[in-house]
Amino acid sequence: MNRFFLLTFIIISSVYPSDTDGINRRIDHPRLFLHERVNYEFSAAGDLLWNRSRYSKNGMRLSYGSIGKSILLRNEELIIDQNLSERIKFRGIYKNYEGRIYPEKRLSVNLGLSLRVREGLYAGGIFKPHFEKDNMDAGLKILWLGESKEEYIGITLTGGDMFYDKRNTVKGEQIQDPLKVGWNIRKSAGPLNLSSWGSAGRGHVRIFSDHLLSNGTVRHEYNSNKAVFLADIKLFGRNLAVVHGLFYRFTEKEFFAEQEKDHAYSYNIDEFGIRNIFSINENWSFTTGTRYIRLRTERKLFSPFSYRRNELMPEIRLNYISGRVEYSAAYFSSFIDLKEKNAAYNTKEVNPYEDKAEISAEIFFGKTGSLTLSLSHVTTIDGFGGGNVRYIMYF
Repeated sequence: MNRFFLLTFIIISSVYPSDTDGINRRIDHPRLFLHERVNYEFSAAGDLLWNRSRYSKNGMRLSYGSIGKSILLRNEELIIDQNLSERIKFRGIYKNYEGRIYPEKRLSVNLGLSLRVREGLYAGGIFKPHFEKDNMDAGLKILWLGESKEEYIGITLTGGDMFYDKRNTVKGEQIQDPLKVGWNIRKSAGPLNLSSWGSAGRGHVRIFSDHLLSNGTVRHEYNSNKAVFLADIKLFGRNLAVVHGLFYRFTEKEFFAEQEKDHAYSYNIDEFGIRNIFSINENWSFTTGTRYIRLRTERKLFSPFSYRRNELMPEIRLNYISGRVEYSAAYFSSFIDLKEKNAAYNTKEVNPYEDKAEISAEIFFGKTGSLTLSLSHVTTIDGFGGGNVRYIMYF
């Protein structure tokens, strides 16, 4: 029953339209990635446990952190997996990410039913509800689960905006339907674990016959793809190395009756990182790591600009466990290289070196989850760096 109420609450909150279109997403913010990709992300150990438990447990994890005077990061994920009978399985997934680093709202609700066709092998369908009916998606999925459910291979094929032509209110016609292949994979080989998840494919292409209803738009093209790769290996004892890669591609083209307004926009992120967790004894451990992020974005035609950002971010963290609480002190730094040609606005200067010092406490609730509270300070401006709350629950 608790699972049902959790899923109902999340679905209602997700389909309610979010007022984030007017948020300042300036990509020249000095701590753009330092906030979201380093300071407020889930710990390496917590992230690995979540990934390992994706099909063996139900779970919810949340991260909220200050990324500006008036902006709060929202990173939310809920997974509910319920056997309805010996052969039929229900699965509900809610994901929401609202911050500065992506140029789009990244919110999705994925509901599915699958039938066990043989031991460990499932096939079924998925449905993605949306507040606007013309944007609803549907598709097929196949899933293989290992005996422990900690190894898995899941593949989906999703058709997007299934009802656009019949349900849109601006007399639009979709001449290319979105079609995405999604994947979620985790395999082990001795001390090495390999994982990957994401989706890739084509986006929509729409044309509009009534330019008054479409606010002057004649044609609209939109596509977004993302892939994540993760590898972790036990080195010796309780020491661990984690390597990851993230690739994000976003394109949008819009053509108008007044052709001088036409524009083509692209936004690409490549990220590579490594973290090492060293255990000193049962109470003390420390983490070292670094990551490199490459951001490329440009707009052509109307108000053209191009923007290049390369960022190297070393980090170090010292942890001490006492009873049910793990205390941490961390230092994150960022070396930033910016190159920009911008005719749309004057950009502010960005310090080539930024940093954050953080203290945090993570309270563990047995094997059911944890609550983390953290505060940070930016020494380069001698100012408050923001607070963060992270919560993970398994049930």
